[in-house]
Amino acid sequence: MALDMENWFDNMDENTAQPSAFGFEDGTTDAVLTEVSLFQSKSSSWSAVQFTFEDSEGTSDNGYRVSVSQKKTDGSKLSAKAWQSNVFQLMRPLILFNKEMKKVVDLDTIRQGNQAVVEALQPVADKKTLKVKILKETPEAKEGETAFSKYTFLDPIEVPWETE
Repeated sequence: MALDMENWFDNMDENTAQPSAFGFEDGTTDAVLTEVSLFQSKSSSWSAVQFTFEDSEGTSDNGYRVSVSQKKTDGSKLSAKAWQSNVFQLMRPLILFNKEMKKVVDLDTIRQGNQAVVEALQPVADKKTLKVKILKETPEAKEGETAFSKYTFLDPIEVPWETE
């Protein structure tokens, strides 16, 4: 959404919340997948598939991460239900875009782990044609904690701008 800086500035008062400097604002955004990478946690030994999406104004958001690892950071096995949920989170935006994406990222690839999924999705991200409608919601942070945004992928869309 275009920012009307004058209107925002004129209406700024003591109740105005600081806007996010990075990523999408909370709400619904039409976006294109522009990059997929392997996110490596600095504080522990876990990794995740990290998606970067871009909207029509060039704003990027790389906060959507999902791990398809079947092991926890302590080496114990993830429950079947937890792993199934993670696989759903990975596949939801892909299947909404095109059901044929299960041929690009199949169950054998997912079982190989996060790096294999990143490699399988790289050609899709390079084409910049995977279009999504994202609902981003960030809960209020509790004192001393970081609030992580929740990303929900809505029905597939026709992005109203040209992609590369």
